[in-house]
Amino acid sequence: MLATIDKYGPTVFFAAPKIYAGILEIKDAEKKYNLTSLRLCISSLEALPKKSFISGRKVWTGILDGIGSTELMHIFISNRPGDVKAGKLR
Repeated sequence: MLATIDKYGPTVFFAAPKIYAGILEIKDAEKKYNLTSLRLCISSLEALPKKSFISGRKVWTGILDGIGSTELMHIFISNRPGDVKAGKLR
């Protein structure tokens, strides 16, 4: 996934919280792959764990946390970009 982002430069990335946690397990992912094209990452299915949200700030800049069907790129409930509280949907 990260190689694809690096190659094609999408601006929005949709994934479930487990994917974001997996990305954080890749040592120096932000150095190995160019992820700067991402202006917004969208996480849904369940609330993004606080640890993933906080640790992920070095990898992705903006994240929208929500509950929905990530595979359909649809969120039922979400925070607004820039107004996200780690580990909470409000």
